[in-house]
Amino acid sequence: MQTVEIIPIVFVGILGFIAIWLLVCRLISSASGWHILGQLYPDHDPPAEPLWETQSGRMRGARYKGCLTLHTSVRGLHLRVHPALFIPWSHITLEPATGPHKNDIGPDQTLMTFASATDIPLRINQTLGQRIAQAKTGT
Repeated sequence: MQTVEIIPIVFVGILGFIAIWLLVCRLISSASGWHILGQLYPDHDPPAEPLWETQSGRMRGARYKGCLTLHTSVRGLHLRVHPALFIPWSHITLEPATGPHKNDIGPDQTLMTFASATDIPLRINQTLGQRIAQAKTGT
């Protein structure tokens, strides 16, 4: 085979991989509820610098390992994956997670629920939950 014949095959392969990757990301976003949260809580003014990067969490069984970026402000919590979210403090409830759960984000976990989407909780490790609670109360 000549090099000229291989180039289109490689190009189509790369485009195919990208298309499949985007489809998988979209399916995870839809299944986890992140897409719904993005519609309810769009972040129109994301902060320039993250406060906590490479954080992990679980939402409806989807695992966001090391890809959550968070920033707090006096108004609320900014969460970034895609799409970026802004949740006002008045819409956030934090409580210790109970019941069976996977230990991949830590043995002690916090359950974060959102007022406009109570059926889409986010499980995070307890340390991050405590940091968010302190930012929420201003302590």
